[in-house]
Amino acid sequence: MPTGLLTRLRTAWQNSTCTITRPDPDNVTWDGTQYVPGTVAVYSGVCLLQPMPNEVRIVQAGDRARSLKTYKLTVPASVSSLIDDDVTVDTSADSEAVGMSLRIIDAPKGDLTTVRTLLCEETV
Repeated sequence: MPTGLLTRLRTAWQNSTCTITRPDPDNVTWDGTQYVPGTVAVYSGVCLLQPMPNEVRIVQAGDRARSLKTYKLTVPASVSSLIDDDVTVDTSADSEAVGMSLRIIDAPKGDLTTVRTLLCEETV
């Protein structure tokens, strides 16, 4: 693969940024009615968000149904994420994606990984 193309591919996905957080059991506060766990940032930086159009799950809530879309989120391989971590899209070339809240539903690990591809689902 030509070096110029490899460089463009490596940096092309760096147009979006996201933050991955998880509950922090050491940082719990009382809001007047219940204890609320704080969160700790696991990662904040560049990412690539890609919709998976054939992966939609219908959730029934009372008499209403809602479709939850699945996304692939690519982050650097050094990111240590877990299933059920929360993701917020901070910046994106797609203005509709900014502020989107997702939950990680699969975080595969592997050898020789240069990037980590996480499967995420919209949160209700």
